[in-house]
Amino acid sequence: NSENFRAVNNDILGAFDDSRLRDGDVVLCSKYLSGTKMLNNMVSIFISGEWKHAGLYVKSVKNSGPAIFSASDQAVPLDEYNGDKANRSAGAFGKVGYEKPSVWATRNRVTFLKVTNADDKTSNDALESAKKYEGRNFNLITKRESEDDWYCSKVVYRAWLEQGYNLEADADDNR
Repeated sequence: NSENFRAVNNDILGAFDDSRLRDGDVVLCSKYLSGTKMLNNMVSIFISGEWKHAGLYVKSVKNSGPAIFSASDQAVPLDEYNGDKANRSAGAFGKVGYEKPSVWATRNRVTFLKVTNADDKTSNDALESAKKYEGRNFNLITKRESEDDWYCSKVVYRAWLEQGYNLEADADDNR
């Protein structure tokens, strides 16, 4: 898709204001930077491949600009989100919630993806669907079917699956 694009190093923060982005677009980054060394080590051991963290793009949160909706030790609930002025971490165990673009800008590569054949309404519906998981616990070691604990790509996967899009690379019913 020609609307997918990557940002590298010092271009990352500005990319979050790109007019091509819409609520619910998938955002991936090449590094996971936790508040704890232990969690960073776990991510590098358990997650193979180029992309280590995932979320859904949010065009505007509390009139303070864009954010990423995900699960991590850096995500905070909406009532605690303060845009780039917020510097609170959700703690070692984390939650499903909002992350600041400035945190993502510390990673060396970020890519923004639109789901093929999904219109703006469906993309927005995916984001709204994900928001029902806000405040749930973050845990790297959980099953995708579990409703108790969540990891970043599980939030993205389930939000889009509920719209009828299976984002798994080997899914037979992928659109």
